Amino acid sequence: MKRTIISLIISITISLNICEARILNVPEDFQTIQTGIDAAEDGDTVLVQPGVYRENLVVENRSLFLTSLYLFDTEEAIIDSTILDGNDSGNVIIIENCRDNEIQINGFTIQHGKANYGGGIYISNSLVGLGHLKIINNSYIDIDQNGNGGGIYCTNQSVVRMNNLSVTLCRSRWYGNGIGIKDSFVTISGSYIDSNTGGHSGGGIHCYRSNLNISTSYIGMRNTSLFGSCMAISESNCSIDHTFIWSRNSDDAIYCKTSQIALNFVTIIGERSGFAIVGGEAPATTLTSLNSIFWGNTFRINAPCVIRFSYSVTDVDSFAREFAQVEFSDGVINADPGITRGSGKLSSNSPCIDAGDPDSPLDPDGTRADIGAFYFHQRDIAVETRELLFPPTPWGELDSLPIRIANEGFSPLIVTQVSNCRHLSCIWTTMFSNEEDWITIEPDSAYNLWVYFQPDSNVSMERTIFISSNDPDEPVITVEVTGQAMGVENDKGGVYPTRIEVLAYPNPFNASTRIRFSTGRNAYPPRLVVYGIDGRLVKELLAGQGASVNSPQLTESTNAADRRGSAEESTIVWDTEGMLGGVYFVRLEAGNEVRTIKTVLLK
Repeated sequence: MKRTIISLIISITISLNICEARILNVPEDFQTIQTGIDAAEDGDTVLVQPGVYRENLVVENRSLFLTSLYLFDTEEAIIDSTILDGNDSGNVIIIENCRDNEIQINGFTIQHGKANYGGGIYISNSLVGLGHLKIINNSYIDIDQNGNGGGIYCTNQSVVRMNNLSVTLCRSRWYGNGIGIKDSFVTISGSYIDSNTGGHSGGGIHCYRSNLNISTSYIGMRNTSLFGSCMAISESNCSIDHTFIWSRNSDDAIYCKTSQIALNFVTIIGERSGFAIVGGEAPATTLTSLNSIFWGNTFRINAPCVIRFSYSVTDVDSFAREFAQVEFSDGVINADPGITRGSGKLSSNSPCIDAGDPDSPLDPDGTRADIGAFYFHQRDIAVETRELLFPPTPWGELDSLPIRIANEGFSPLIVTQVSNCRHLSCIWTTMFSNEEDWITIEPDSAYNLWVYFQPDSNVSMERTIFISSNDPDEPVITVEVTGQAMGVENDKGGVYPTRIEVLAYPNPFNASTRIRFSTGRNAYPPRLVVYGIDGRLVKELLAGQGASVNSPQLTESTNAADRRGSAEESTIVWDTEGMLGGVYFVRLEAGNEVRTIKTVLLK
């Protein structure tokens, strides 16, 4: 009890603290973003409406959330229309000494900053989260000073998370045209870094005396610098996974000095460039490659180093082997990786498919890990139609249409479940969910899933069929099915079937079932009889003379005084007491028209 009361007090305290946080609207509450920041207290949100804000913002010694409307509506147009513009007169944003809680900046375009360090965003001694930002056209002051980080600069023990950033068209005087990192801890994920030019080293990223983790990102071919057009890593620990690095410049794609670098699921393509490892005492640099493609790269090495390849594709040249300790473990392939030019993606005949470390997690399609930044999707379910429309169908008549399920992938497709509401519907299909009923479809093959429609009244039926499979992109596919019963109007405004119809429900059945029938426009008295599977007459449910079938409910004891043909739907209960289980045929006769249905008695 005491513990419960303490927990309740803590929950109330947290709730009160959350309630104290405010939303400061710009320009509704504050004309400028800076005045909103200055008025903010720890935990407040500064919410910026779309527009161009020419300001040079400073955030010091506080914790807040600076965001556009992207917080509520994740449309890229909001990022494009909410612009922080430094007006080429300094850093767009300076964040300093904010270490107690994280500063978060989300959903802006940040442009036209001009400073020697971090023209777009300068971060020092702070805990910062950057998300969904376009850092574009930021540069350095054109004077003879060192400069670092044209787009973003992190320094002085900062801890920074960068998620879903685009860093393009930024320039630096010396280091890190796109992003500069010094004495900090930085994580970059889901980001695009390209077309950042100038500078001495690190066209895309320069990392010095820091810890850097990069994942699911692209560092592109239009970055340039004197050393390391894509990246320069010096005296740092760097891990990179699921990232595509592509260089087409004559300088080094990646420049390393006295660093520890781990690559996992990385593709590095150097069409006219290489991998430079320089400086330091033995072993100055250690490079580990796992599940990675290292292709088209020449090596420029002038320092002792260790390069380890495992389950990787590489064309490491003889020069590298002469000057470096190169170690090859299991699964190393020296063959063209079969990459689609420009995309880094594997072609269907790539030797990288299913060639990764067997101890690595499976690819999203459930197959063994592929080598490289992008796995090759081997399962593709294709359903030709997502809407199935039956033509008008007479009452009681059974119609069927197929749903074609095709495997356009390269490994078996397994349909694991099909479901709908058969017990509530005149539309149904074969349903299953147990593993023994699963359907396996081989590549370039297809399977027809049949859907049935048997109307028992004049209605339009709509049902959704759910098809589940092991395709990770589309694990569940829905098909909308519509069926319409066909009939004719009667003199009471109702609808008759166009011809005689008979339906047993339930079927199969136990003990008894209802026989529903109608003679449509036929004027002859109906006769309803049951035959065994051997053709022998078993039972006459309704004789063809004298009794009226106008009543919606008839039984076997109905008075047979006067029977004439009627279009009204009628029902007879067939009691099978004393009969053996098996197949029986129910036959409806009216004049020259005959309808027969098969029934199954379960006993």
